[in-house]
Parts: sequence; structure tokens; C-alpha cells
Amino acid sequence: MLEREKYIKILLFLLIAVFGRILLQIIPGAAPIIPMALFAGANYGLEAAVFVGAGAFALSFFLIHGEIGLGNIFHIVIAISFIVSGIFLAIKVLRIGKHGQINPQIMVFRVTIATVFIEVALSLMQGEIFRSPHSYYHLLANIVLAAIIGGIGKKEPG
Repeated sequence: MLEREKYIKILLFLLIAVFGRILLQIIPGAAPIIPMALFAGANYGLEAAVFVGAGAFALSFFLIHGEIGLGNIFHIVIAISFIVSGIFLAIKVLRIGKHGQINPQIMVFRVTIATVFIEVALSLMQGEIFRSPHSYYHLLANIVLAAIIGGIGKKEPG
């Protein structure tokens, strides 16, 4: 695959994550950022996953809230650090599935691990273990989105 095509596809993952988060605001906790980041990572590696996850969160935050003040920048930096850590954990540390292997089970497992990590980290900053009900909605929505994305992007290893 040409490098140009690769970068265009990674940018497409980013745009789907950004506009998916914006359009799914009506569903509590539904934001396809983690599933799309991990899908990009399954196709193009850790760097693509981190770019999509961090970029989509920052860009969608700006588009939803319309401005970024100093307090928002702190929130974005903290959230992105947890997103990147969760993605790294799901892709590199656990090593579930082969690079390029995409199926609903692996997507759901990776997204569940990353989402739980992110939610626990963000909740601990607020003195809780899991923010109710937001954390539960976020986890459930990400599992459903991961199963859908994993099914659409199903690709046999080889």
C-alpha cells in the first residue's frame, strides 16, 4: 500500500471518531474514539492508534465545546494521557491477536481493557473507583461499538 493511502485511511479513522463522538452525544457515554483508535492500531500499528485516539479526543472536544481555555487544556492533556496509556495497554502489553488481525472478539476485549483503564484513571482523579453511571454507559457503548466495528472490519490473519 502506498504511504499516501495509509495516511489517508488513518485520517479517515480520525474523522469517523471525531464526528462519531459529536453525532452520538445524545447517547450517554457513546463515543467511538477508543474503538476507532484500536481499529486503526490493528491495521497500522501503535502510532496510528495513538494519533487517532489523542487527535480525535482533542479535536472533538474543541468542536463540541467551541473553545479551549486553560482548564480545558489541563483536562484534555490528562484525558489524552489516559487514552494513550489505555491504547498502549490494549495493543502492546496484552498482545492479544496478531498485528492486522481484526475480529469482533479481539476488538471487544481490547476496547474493554482500554475503556476500563481510562475510566478508572479518570474516576480516581475525582475520588471514585468508577464514575456512576457515566463509566458504565461509556463501557457498554464502547463494547457495542467495538463489536460493530470489529464485525465490519473483519479480516482474516495471513
